[in-house]
Amino acid sequence: LRVAQIDTAVAGAASSDTEASVVAEAVFAYWDLMLAQRRLDAASERLRMGQRLLTESRNLNRQGRLADSDVVDVQSNVSRFEAGLSEARRGVLERVNRLRTLMNAPRVADGATLTASESLPEPSAETPSFEQAMRIARDKRDDLRMRRLAVEREDLQVEYSRNQALPRVDVVAGYGLNGLGANEVRALRWQQ
Repeated sequence: LRVAQIDTAVAGAASSDTEASVVAEAVFAYWDLMLAQRRLDAASERLRMGQRLLTESRNLNRQGRLADSDVVDVQSNVSRFEAGLSEARRGVLERVNRLRTLMNAPRVADGATLTASESLPEPSAETPSFEQAMRIARDKRDDLRMRRLAVEREDLQVEYSRNQALPRVDVVAGYGLNGLGANEVRALRWQQ
């Protein structure tokens, strides 16, 4: 019975460990989305500045102050910036889809998408000491709790095995009455 109780506790710890892993993966996916959005913003800014530079270089070319090859070079850079923007959009879409999958959120038909936000709750002002942080970490780690329970389960198995190694004594006793007769008294008289 105790082994079954320990196995139940191990299963609960494994479930908690799985939940923590999924939450951690969702947090990482969120920050990946935040990074992808920043890359998209940077790619958009690069393209905007490249287009502005292209406009300036064309004006300078018309005035005869810039060679045609320099204008082509700027056009090449703008094309590269457009490709970078497309790649950044794809990256954001991949991160959104990954986060949707982790949240089990359906894709909405109106084109709305998930957006990462930087507004996070303020951390608590109380910071635990190193010893308190280590104790909390040891107490809250599900994998350590599962290991402790596994050791306890193995101790019970060793105790059970030692018990099974002890000699076994079986005592069988019986009581009966033999005789011919309709009741016990006549059967006893007949045997005498």
